[in-house]
Amino acid sequence: MPTLIVVDRKGNEKAVTGEAGLSVMEVIRDNGFDELLALCGGSCSCATCHVHVDADWIARVGPAHEDETDLLDSSDHREPT
Repeated sequence: MPTLIVVDRKGNEKAVTGEAGLSVMEVIRDNGFDELLALCGGSCSCATCHVHVDADWIARVGPAHEDETDLLDSSDHREPT
């Protein structure tokens, strides 16, 4: 089972365990993070649940895909990672 380290907007850190096959959004939502809007219900069409990947992990997870980049262009919270 994958473990995610989630840091909320206040800087609070929490490790959560996810079930293989679930999206990052589903794991975070199912672990009670109320800040996660996920307005699109997980269809990857609103970017309200986007994540910031630690720079040390970029090589492991790869760069954002073109469709992710297009969605993130509309976010006020976009960062290079």
